[in-house]
Amino acid sequence: DAGLLSAGRHTITATVRFAGGSSDVITAAFDVSGSGARTLMVSTSANRSSATPLQGATIHGRVAIFLGPTAAITHVLTVALLLDGQLRWLDLAAPYDLLGGSISGATLLNTSLLRPGSHTVTAIVVLAGGGTFTYRSTFTTG
Repeated sequence: DAGLLSAGRHTITATVRFAGGSSDVITAAFDVSGSGARTLMVSTSANRSSATPLQGATIHGRVAIFLGPTAAITHVLTVALLLDGQLRWLDLAAPYDLLGGSISGATLLNTSLLRPGSHTVTAIVVLAGGGTFTYRSTFTTG
C-alpha cells in the first residue's frame, strides 16, 4: 500500500535466492505523490480542518499535529508519536494525533511552551504484520 509511504522517492530491494544456492538482488525506485501520501500535518483547529504539511512550517499558538491524510491506515497495531525524541502519545486507532484526542477533535499543542527554534515530530507506525514505517517532520516555533 503506497499510501503508507510519505511523498517522495523510495527504493525497494529484494533478494531472490535460487535452489542452487545462488542469489540475485533486484532494486527498483518509485515515487509517491498526491493526496494519498502520508505525511505529518498541522492545523490551528482541533477538528484538523485546513491542515497543511508540518515539514518546514513555522507555527505559533495552539495547533493540532497529526498523521494525515485523515483516512485510516489499515492493519495498524500502534502509532508512537514523539516530539524532539520524547514519546508524547501512543495511539491504537485513527486519527493519529501527537497529543491524542478523538475523531471529532485533537488535543492541541501549545507551542508557546516549546523553546524557540527547530523541533521534530516523529510518527512510528507499527503494522500488525510486523512492518514499520517512520514519518518525520521538522518545524520552527517563534
